[in-house]
Amino acid sequence: MTTKWLPRRARHLSTFLLFALITMPSFAFKEPDDRARAVPPTPPDANSAARLSQDGDLVVMRGAAFDPVTEQPDFSARGLPNITSTRYGLVQLAANRPDGLKELRALGVRVFGYLPHRTYQIALTPAMRATLEAHPAVRWVGPYRSGYKVDPALWPGQPVEALQEINVIGFKGVDIAAAASLLGNRIGAANRTLVLETAYQPLARFVVPAAQVDAFVAAAATIEDIAWVEPEIAPRLENGDSVSPTQGNDTSGTPIYDQGITGTGQIVAVTDSGLDRNQCWFTQYDNGLGVNNAQTDAEDIVPPAIGTTFPDRKVFGYFVLPGASPYDDNEVCTTSPTSYHGTHVAGTVAGDRGDVATPDSANYLNNDEDGMAPNAQILFYDSGNDDTGCLSGLAIDIELMFDSSFAAGARIHTNSWGAGSDGVYRSRDQSVDAATWRMEDMMVIKSAGNAGNTTTVSSPGNSKNILTVGALGHGNSTTIAGFSSRGPTVDGRVKPDISAPGTSIASAAGDDNDTTEACPNAASLSGTSMAAPTVAGSAALVREYFTTGFYPSGQRTIGDAWNPPGMVLKATLLNSTLNLGMPSFNTGWGRVWLDNNLYFSSTDDDRRLRIFSRTNETGLETGESNTYELTLPDGGELRATLVWFDPPADLSAGITLVNNLDLEVRSPGGMTFLGNQFSGGESQTGGAADTLNTVEQVALSNTSAGTWTFTVRGTGVPGNGDLFTDRQGYALVISHPTCTISVDSAPDNVLATVNPGTPQQVSVTFDAVPGATGYQIYRTLGDCIQTGANFQLVGNATTNSFEDTHTIGGFQYAYMVRAYDDCGIGPLSDCVMTTSEASCPLPPEFDSGSLAVTNSSTASGCAIDVNWSAATAACPGTGVTYNVYRSTDPFFTPSADSLIATLLETTTYTDESVLPLTTYFYVVRAEDTSGDGSGPNAGNESLGLDRVLGTAYENLSAGTFADSAEGTILMNLESPWSITDNRSADGDFSYYNAADSDELYQPNVCAAITTPTLELQAATTSVLSYQTRFNVEADWDGVVVEISTDEGQNWQDLPPDGGYPNDFSSTGDPPGNACAYPASQGAFNGSSNGEFQAFSHDLSAFAGSSVQIRWRFSSDGGAEEEGFYLDDIQITNAETPQACCLSTSVFQTSRAMWPNGQINILRLIEFLNTQCQFGL
Repeated sequence: MTTKWLPRRARHLSTFLLFALITMPSFAFKEPDDRARAVPPTPPDANSAARLSQDGDLVVMRGAAFDPVTEQPDFSARGLPNITSTRYGLVQLAANRPDGLKELRALGVRVFGYLPHRTYQIALTPAMRATLEAHPAVRWVGPYRSGYKVDPALWPGQPVEALQEINVIGFKGVDIAAAASLLGNRIGAANRTLVLETAYQPLARFVVPAAQVDAFVAAAATIEDIAWVEPEIAPRLENGDSVSPTQGNDTSGTPIYDQGITGTGQIVAVTDSGLDRNQCWFTQYDNGLGVNNAQTDAEDIVPPAIGTTFPDRKVFGYFVLPGASPYDDNEVCTTSPTSYHGTHVAGTVAGDRGDVATPDSANYLNNDEDGMAPNAQILFYDSGNDDTGCLSGLAIDIELMFDSSFAAGARIHTNSWGAGSDGVYRSRDQSVDAATWRMEDMMVIKSAGNAGNTTTVSSPGNSKNILTVGALGHGNSTTIAGFSSRGPTVDGRVKPDISAPGTSIASAAGDDNDTTEACPNAASLSGTSMAAPTVAGSAALVREYFTTGFYPSGQRTIGDAWNPPGMVLKATLLNSTLNLGMPSFNTGWGRVWLDNNLYFSSTDDDRRLRIFSRTNETGLETGESNTYELTLPDGGELRATLVWFDPPADLSAGITLVNNLDLEVRSPGGMTFLGNQFSGGESQTGGAADTLNTVEQVALSNTSAGTWTFTVRGTGVPGNGDLFTDRQGYALVISHPTCTISVDSAPDNVLATVNPGTPQQVSVTFDAVPGATGYQIYRTLGDCIQTGANFQLVGNATTNSFEDTHTIGGFQYAYMVRAYDDCGIGPLSDCVMTTSEASCPLPPEFDSGSLAVTNSSTASGCAIDVNWSAATAACPGTGVTYNVYRSTDPFFTPSADSLIATLLETTTYTDESVLPLTTYFYVVRAEDTSGDGSGPNAGNESLGLDRVLGTAYENLSAGTFADSAEGTILMNLESPWSITDNRSADGDFSYYNAADSDELYQPNVCAAITTPTLELQAATTSVLSYQTRFNVEADWDGVVVEISTDEGQNWQDLPPDGGYPNDFSSTGDPPGNACAYPASQGAFNGSSNGEFQAFSHDLSAFAGSSVQIRWRFSSDGGAEEEGFYLDDIQITNAETPQACCLSTSVFQTSRAMWPNGQINILRLIEFLNTQCQFGL
């Protein structure tokens, strides 16, 4: 600890002798560890990714991989700025701290993202850095560097376009518009074209001339709130004879249609150039009540909103994205016409041209060019512009588009477009991962791209959770199409995931007639754009297999209907493929072959299907594992596929995997097969666990008889900092040789109870079932009115009881149970329900910015009132309590050391433990009453960091008013004015006309810093004096000093003695500055030449008046400079605050804490006896 404020406070101590109680931490970041040597940064690539993923001490970023304890990348060696942040940092956890993220949250750390290995992007203050450096969970902590933020594709010397589009992306929750304005003003040639103010990925897009790109990138990297700078790559467009190969691996069979599976009940969202919804592929639909002929008109929406939906039409909804225009076209965007692309794609998914498909029959003919799922419905998102042929509707946050399609009812969303990112994980990839991690029932599909070479998969096809589709030749071909983009991704992951026919695909044709129903000849197109909808239609058939109850019995069973998570669909598709030498960077896990995996009891299937899936809520934490057993006969193919939807990676991460799960399969003979250890398309023993992919598979052509074990391990589940991301769900799909199931009944007498002694878990008990070797327990949120389709596996038990430890307190859960034996599972039990009494980690909804602080001191004692708006509990059946934190440090982070009140039930608190004339900063946080009653972080505290100041004094009496932004602070600050330690005339702090963390002031600001109301003494001459340092855009922006004699109702100019340094002479008419000062108005602008300068004002004309004085800053939308600093404010012959008195009890408590010799006890007691009547 240091006494950084002590010299300034000594002036107050000479009067009150109380400020020695206050000590402050250092406000300067420590220099990097002396052991850390500067190294030139080298971007990881596909060849180095696997090696780097094995070294758990490395921080692996897009631009460099380094051990932060011994190395730091020197980005100046690559021509980039190498500036360290004063607001953001990285913290790497120790290897032995699996609950490290929870420990960080308990300290109040705000986490923005995750980097491998065990490293989080955080908000980092000097105090928090000191706390983290001393914490046993932390291996290393340091400031964020500007070079971390730059995509290597934009390093100096890289090729760029003549007019290069660049995305700048902010840290989560920042005001990207303000950062973009700052950036645009620094680089005047940059043209801002887009701002997306989203919570997860705030983004601004610029068009920058090639000659200015290096300067633009350097400027962007040094702006605090900007987290990532990447090139924007414009998205571009990327079925006869496909049905039989994808269903039955031949040229004529339709084994899935033969089971009455035609896509019924499935809504597939399609985002593309447009749809000729009047073509006959899209005008007829039979939902089982007869054919309905209708066209669906286009409707403008702004995602995540939805438009009108039509449950009885083929086109369930037609939504036009902002910037797009309705219906399809054949315009040329870049080099080739669109060829009515969206119409063709939608037709491949679910077009129905000939005899109308029904819920029971596809009415399929190989010459009518129907889609893969002819009775599915299409939810169309039009992103094309009919005037240009470009996909202008994709200038949005596509995560919101997926929110929209999910809300409208789609659970499959296909995309035959992409931005050629050469295998790099970019912002659109991150958006897909964010959407699919949140909406676990959604599966997103994407064409791989048509670039043809290695490492050319386009975004968002480099998403971890998306199903990326490569193209094969026509029909039953197993040869990769020459144009199909190949993997791997830059961080070494397998892409594409799967392949399908994509050459000479016949499907719906479009024309310029957008009204009259037409039925032209089909069009033949080639591309991965054609392969992706082929897989999307196939996925709709797979989903119907589950939603109509074919699993697990192999026959349609209403009671077994199940809404599968998206990762189950993905795993099922990948587990079914025709092996083309898997895994392959050309064809992924092979060609779609549905009948290879879907079990039907009415056929001669020699393989059965087993699925074990856990949602994220009940998934694995680090070090946990789930094991499943199957007893199999000798011979036959065994395949097991593990898939999980990983949390979104940070864009600066060199390895994008956040949560690492591993698949292990153990044979009856004791051989262990690890996921993705293949040779010649067959799993091999040995090797290392995969540390890159979110798909792991084991495939064996012949099994040995006996018990096989399948283990899913939570090897490393750090999460990305978002709530609940440190628990990972998964889907494990196993196809195996046919065996005999002996369990044919459901457990009886199922009960779900909470035992008083173990409130953190729900006990599920049931009667044993003859022949069962174990039980699977299923759960859904809510009650038993829910259908079984909404239940998801929560765990296994080998006895007739199960303890569910993954509930959230206050919520009601419903449970069902199945028995299983060594081969399969039996029917579902009856449903039971109970309400969890576990803790609830959901923080209340609380506006921490509603905090208001007022001085309420009286002659009898010092006091500060703290008030705030009420919070709303997110946990059912709970109230809300509040915790109050206080510090004299304007930048403090709430912690146990600064907690002064806890478990408050009202929205007001009076702080009587304050010292007179001392300024305190307050933070209030809310948590509900579901914790253990011990206060913050025992429950679910909110994480607001809005600090509001207050100063305790009895009254104002004649004297000199003084305020230096420290010690005793009485000034009133309008945002964005702040207290800063960037510069000061004397001491450590001053006032600044921008946020403390800003390097430049903001555009279009009109805001003031104002004194309290002060009475100037009559018959005297009062003088206002202060020091200021300024660098403000000359003639355009400025600070004006004004005075009011009527409590701020009216203001008049108060020029300094000798006049202002300048004026607003360039502002124009009408004025362009935010406060609308005319050109003739004097002001502080220009430069003070890097020094604080003293100014004064004669106030004799106001003697005897009560006045307020303000410094009012006004800027326009043009260039911004460093700004205006204000310090050492004094007003003679005015009023000064008088000390309030402590209560005796507060004094005695404080006295016990004073170190010997720190203050003069006798003089203090004399003061308290004479001024406060203590009688000590």
